[in-house]
Amino acid sequence: MEMLALKNGSSVPKPAVIAIMMSVNSLWEEGLGGMCAVIDLVDRCKNPNHKIADDVMLQLKASRLIEPEGRIHEAVKDVVLSATEGEGVEMTIGSPVK
Repeated sequence: MEMLALKNGSSVPKPAVIAIMMSVNSLWEEGLGGMCAVIDLVDRCKNPNHKIADDVMLQLKASRLIEPEGRIHEAVKDVVLSATEGEGVEMTIGSPVK
């Protein structure tokens, strides 16, 4: 399976990178609610103790970016942190690939 080198130094299978980015971009393009969900996801990736509102958690679980028990898979964390820059409403999303 082809692996992609990410900006954070990790390697993730190409199909996983594509699927994760499709979910992140889909949420981001939904408007303010989706953007807030992505911002919360990034904050949780940086800090496992970051609190996410129940409705946003359901949204992230439905997008398969957070597992049913609330854990973030390492591949999701690597892709999300490699693809995003900035914080809050100033955040931008680009390619996670190095």
